[in-house]
Amino acid sequence: MKDNFSKSLGEWLAEKRKSKHLTQLQASELMGCSSTRIANWEQGTRDMSAKELVRYCEAIGVDLNELVRIFK
Repeated sequence: MKDNFSKSLGEWLAEKRKSKHLTQLQASELMGCSSTRIANWEQGTRDMSAKELVRYCEAIGVDLNELVRIFK
């Protein structure tokens, strides 16, 4: 089981994605990866690299400054 940070980050990203009315499949298409990878990130069972996190935030329209404020 991954740490609480990964789980919290994943839950927050899932909420942001849903608020943009995007499915995991749509987000995966924007990222060029599998929907399983998106699901694993959002469940906190797979860690994201910094590069993947930035790309995912850009793909779903999340402001990185907001992410930093929430998780500092």
